[in-house]
Amino acid sequence: MNPDKQNEYFRNRILDLSEQARTQGVYASSHFLSPLEQDMVLSMQKDLFDLSLYGGSAAAIRKIAVFGSVSSLGYEWEDPVRVLQISPLSEKYAEELTHRDYLGALMSLGIDRSLTGDILVRGKEAFVYVLEQAIPFLTGNLTQVKHTTVTCRETAVDIPQLEVRYQTLTGNLASERLDLLVSFLTGKKREAAKDLLAGQKVFLNGYVKESPGQKVEPGDVITIRGYGKFIYDGIRAESRKGRLFISCRKCT
Repeated sequence: MNPDKQNEYFRNRILDLSEQARTQGVYASSHFLSPLEQDMVLSMQKDLFDLSLYGGSAAAIRKIAVFGSVSSLGYEWEDPVRVLQISPLSEKYAEELTHRDYLGALMSLGIDRSLTGDILVRGKEAFVYVLEQAIPFLTGNLTQVKHTTVTCRETAVDIPQLEVRYQTLTGNLASERLDLLVSFLTGKKREAAKDLLAGQKVFLNGYVKESPGQKVEPGDVITIRGYGKFIYDGIRAESRKGRLFISCRKCT
């Protein structure tokens, strides 16, 4: 299917879910959406019924679109997002596994990426946000990540390991232009940062941004595909020559 047809199909699916919630008076929700898909949904917001985006935590990058709320429907939503805990069978012999390793193991099972959300690596374990329907398959079939034998089980959504953690990043920039900030956050040269923007891989407060000169404001949330999610905290000081000493937090 060509990209235009895919986008048309996606938009129609979102409109169908919204209309289902509006006309039937029930909650409706999508599968997990990529940041680019979320941007498409947000661009349609004026035509959608009571939209919110939810990924299981405040720092989530992949989220589901939810249509309906207590105020519009009169009852509580039943959250379909669950947490899968992946642990080594023997911690002593477990490898140091990365986000890429866990994602690769999930995809090798043939599971649709839209059924899984963010993956949090915590020491020798990982925690994956997944839709409820995927839990039985994953707990029964995910037994190995690289060379490490693992066990999987559903766990509570409020355990300490799932608390949002932040890594503070400080640096100095010539201005608060988005391309300069992307360059700083990724460790790439300015031209590479512009390529990320042009490739629709940079999102500001949920919306895809392609303009290098976009000014970033304190409190803005920046998501860069392949690099993570950041909160811009603003200017801490200014040098005599006008360089800006800035601070950001990376969600980990």
